[in-house]
Amino acid sequence: EKILFIDGGDNSGNDASGSNASVSTSTSACTSGDVGGISGRGSNTSKRSMHASQHKYERPLPNRQTYLMVLRLYAQTSGPAALADRAEAIVAGMELASERLGDLSLRPRTVAYNQAIAAWASSTDPSKAYRAATVLATLKAMDLADASSYGHVLRACATTAASSVDAGDDDELRWSTSQQTALKIAMGLWKDLESRAMKRRTNDDDDTNEEN
Repeated sequence: EKILFIDGGDNSGNDASGSNASVSTSTSACTSGDVGGISGRGSNTSKRSMHASQHKYERPLPNRQTYLMVLRLYAQTSGPAALADRAEAIVAGMELASERLGDLSLRPRTVAYNQAIAAWASSTDPSKAYRAATVLATLKAMDLADASSYGHVLRACATTAASSVDAGDDDELRWSTSQQTALKIAMGLWKDLESRAMKRRTNDDDDTNEEN
């Protein structure tokens, strides 16, 4: 089974035209006893090459910091939906790698998901508000959403541009379907935040009354 890592490859380290091919070539050249026209170095170079060919060189596996650094790059890059999609795929790859390698440090948490949301906020795709809200819904289901999670989604809503396909002809009514969706999402998030703030204040009041 192949594990999805940052570059979408596996952890075998073997490519069709990769290091193994180059090692075998250098080994063949060294066997002749004449490397670069200096025959005296042929045997030593041959031994080193043959020793290298006996060991498989594996790609270093990315750790949590590696994943987060790449996610930050996607979060700060403006571009089409494919970039934000890739950020989501990296988060999914972290979950898969964590399960298959048994490394809990690779399991994506709030920061990783927030970077995926931020990637949608930076996207130029008209549906970015909806896609950002979808990732937020995943975070909320795991009880991992924080203030930054909401902030990134609100930024996606605020920067949603009118699509050239569904925008109206009247400048005063130039609200595309994507912008209307973004507005509804933003209003829903605001109500959610208000509700959370009210519950927090109620809980604080209850704690104060109990102390008194």
